Amino acid sequence: MRRLFFLLLLIVGVVLASDQPPAQAAPPPAMSLSNRPALPVADMLLEADALRVGGNYPAAISLYQKVLAEIGSPPSDDNLPAARSALYSLAQTYGLDQNTPLAVESWQKFAAAYRDDARYPLALLQYAIALRQQNDTAGASWLTQAYNDLAPAGDPLMPYVALTLADTYRQTDQLPLAVAEFKHALGAPALLPAVRVRLGQQLGQTLALAGDYAGAVQAFDAVLGDTALISDPILKAIPASNARSQLQLAAGRALKMMGQTDEAIARFRRVIADAPDGDAAPQAVEELTALTPNDFNFYLAGLVYYYRRRWDTAITWLRRSLSEQADTELTRTYLAKSYEMLSQQDRAIREWSDLIAKYPSSARVGEARFERADDYHRLGNDVVAIQQYRQLAADYPGTSRGEAALFAIAGIYESADKFAEAARQYEVTQAAFPKGSRASEALTAAGYDRIRVNDLSGAKTTLEKAISLYPQSSWRSKALFWLGKIAQKQGRAADANANWLAASRASADYYGLRGLDMAQKTVPLGSERKAFGLPTAFPGDQHIMERWLRSWAAPTDEATGRRSLAALRPEIVTDLGWQRGRLLAEIGMWPEARAELRAVADRYVSDPITQYQLALAFQEIGLYDLSLLAGWRIYWAWPEEGLNRTPRFLQRLAYPAPYSSLIVSEAQKNGFDPLLYFALVFQESNFYPGSISSAVARGLTQVIPGTARDIATALRKSNFQQNDLYKPYVSLEFGAYYFGAQYRYFEKDYMMALAGYNGGPGNASRWKNADVDVAVENVSLTETRAYVRRIYEHYWYYRQLY
Repeated sequence: MRRLFFLLLLIVGVVLASDQPPAQAAPPPAMSLSNRPALPVADMLLEADALRVGGNYPAAISLYQKVLAEIGSPPSDDNLPAARSALYSLAQTYGLDQNTPLAVESWQKFAAAYRDDARYPLALLQYAIALRQQNDTAGASWLTQAYNDLAPAGDPLMPYVALTLADTYRQTDQLPLAVAEFKHALGAPALLPAVRVRLGQQLGQTLALAGDYAGAVQAFDAVLGDTALISDPILKAIPASNARSQLQLAAGRALKMMGQTDEAIARFRRVIADAPDGDAAPQAVEELTALTPNDFNFYLAGLVYYYRRRWDTAITWLRRSLSEQADTELTRTYLAKSYEMLSQQDRAIREWSDLIAKYPSSARVGEARFERADDYHRLGNDVVAIQQYRQLAADYPGTSRGEAALFAIAGIYESADKFAEAARQYEVTQAAFPKGSRASEALTAAGYDRIRVNDLSGAKTTLEKAISLYPQSSWRSKALFWLGKIAQKQGRAADANANWLAASRASADYYGLRGLDMAQKTVPLGSERKAFGLPTAFPGDQHIMERWLRSWAAPTDEATGRRSLAALRPEIVTDLGWQRGRLLAEIGMWPEARAELRAVADRYVSDPITQYQLALAFQEIGLYDLSLLAGWRIYWAWPEEGLNRTPRFLQRLAYPAPYSSLIVSEAQKNGFDPLLYFALVFQESNFYPGSISSAVARGLTQVIPGTARDIATALRKSNFQQNDLYKPYVSLEFGAYYFGAQYRYFEKDYMMALAGYNGGPGNASRWKNADVDVAVENVSLTETRAYVRRIYEHYWYYRQLY
């Protein structure tokens, strides 16, 4: 149904936009270059480079081709540098556009014509990468070796080149050579922990393929024994890496091949005990099921599949644990949670009840009782749910559990549209727990629910009480905002403005910024700036920024204090990780480049001046997500509050405008404000084209595969592949088309269009209200409600800055 609704929405969107040219009929970006006055070759090259960095690969390719055609063949001595640069960049751009055959052809031409060029070694390496993508492993291996012969001593790229060679050798069954290259790479200095783990793991796997199982185990254990490596905070913070569990699993399999079954079983058990939420855990369970089907922890096996979201399988193992091994409160907890995930609330209730009866003194009884009441509510039995919450609050007086139970009752009333009862219950909650963690939230919610039943006097009293009792609360801005709305409804314009301005002083969050817009009558419609050119120069702003930085984050040496702060400090320029990251970016290995450069930035996380220098450098490289992160780190280091009180140069670092020509043109084509589109892309991906979510949404605008297929059909993109979403010009076209369709469907209510973009247009249709502020409060999905508010905050900054 949801997909059908979406397709209908696209059709309606096209019909409503009939006063504009159909999106599929618009000429591709590259075509717009043909009907304009000729530019000098140097200027064309600069423009082509800007188009490439801006993500418009077709337009860049067209212009590079035009440069080469203008120069002719062979190029004159005067035009030789331009010809080299154009061909080199053309080959790179074909690679970015995933056009491997033409990338190979262009690298071949460059390598044949320009052996004396300083970029020749890097060209060979990129040529090799393109051949690998074409599965020409022999050619890739030969070119990589040629690069090795030309590379200087201490080449920063050595470990990655060795890894590439090792992979090539492994694919061609030259396992001894692969082993040698993996070992060579492991000897490189300053390897990132994640890279060392990857190398150690692949070395062990290659030794196992070669039949050297003892050597494989030794390789795996060498990494496992490096406590500094495995405990690295970056590795620990990424559950998907699961370094230790993956290595233990591989070691166990090698031991099994050696006939050391008992030791293999011990390794597999360790995998599910240490990392039941890891990627290796299901495979470890399968190994144990085959080797010792009745002699391992079935509860942990159930936990493994619970974390993998395979609820039915989790239930099977947890049931076996209860009947064959041990009845524990943890087993029943995860059994009940698994039933909840399958929307089998009746079965979950039985498990919670059994836990409560069997383990009355367990610390989990409070959670079980709370969850059981919630399950009754989800079944539609609100009478029993409310009774159980009330009893829970009575049995846990003065505790957060009791407060949560009373608060939940109010939520039940709200879900039944019984807003007067909800308001009274929220007020009861605050009275019972005046110092509780949700007291201010409860009063604010009560005030809003009274507005819903048009009890404006009662709402005003309740909201004013919340402001008076909890002056430092994070809910203060919301209370003030809705006080302003009450005054507006009552015709008290001055009081409305006063409350909205007070909300903006209380917090620069959604309610504060929305309040400021209301008071200043600058509330955006979402359709502004149809004729819009993004400003690129802001004279004097950088000088103001550096003077501000010096005022509170003074440079450590006097010489730095006298010159511009923008130049990178010498120790970063000579840092091996920095050099490695820059070169990886140059050859198009963007994920690896990003990891290396992020690691450099993380070492200076508390140094605002270095973060300022890095922010500028990251912009030049084209890693805009790292640049804006550095900008935010400067703000977080500032001892005061309020990003809008910092220099505008910093605000533009925190809210940059990359891919501007694409974003502006796509937004204009679809009829909405380009600055709104900047805010949406910021929220979706932080301007990182390689972004991918847990739902496999890809690219700058985070379009999910099913939606992408529908958009491709609507735009008549017959050759569309899902990986095309990593191309900025594709992702931005698709995202703008999808948002534009919803924008028109919701009659230019961009707040509901945003809600539809994130939470689905069907849901947004239910939330829509003539008062957009009420509509935003109606959004019942927590993630979507936060999404809409955050984009409004971003949009506010983009409107101020550009």
